[in-house]
Amino acid sequence: MIKKLLLLGSLLLSGCAFTNNYAVCMQTQEKMAKDMVVMEAARIQALIEMTKSNDPSVRATGLMLLQKNDIRQLQIDCKNN
Repeated sequence: MIKKLLLLGSLLLSGCAFTNNYAVCMQTQEKMAKDMVVMEAARIQALIEMTKSNDPSVRATGLMLLQKNDIRQLQIDCKNN
């Protein structure tokens, strides 16, 4: 899933690089931000499920990864001409 989102992000970024349309660039940035929120929510949910495991090492790993602040951000520089 992460690879798909990164591929999508790179395609969207390249689309913004080839257009001078500020509105399109801003829409792309908004869509990417929404996708990143969905991805982060899925990551957190998976880690929460790990903390419910009967295996102590899986629980510990889940807790450790939840405590790690690993939020990824993508940003496009839109130029308003």
